[in-house]
Amino acid sequence: MDSASLILRARAYASAVPGYAKRGDLRRLERLADRLEKILIEQRRLSRCSGLTRALS
Repeated sequence: MDSASLILRARAYASAVPGYAKRGDLRRLERLADRLEKILIEQRRLSRCSGLTRALS
């Protein structure tokens, strides 16, 4: 399972569990998921740049 799927599953689980949002856990999970998504986007960007650098050298 890739990281994006894991994030989506965690969000779905947190939304489905009664009382999860009341404790603020859902907000924390959303912030964590947003940070993970930004990291994944940056990793993809860096790997593309790295691939281009290798191709040009």
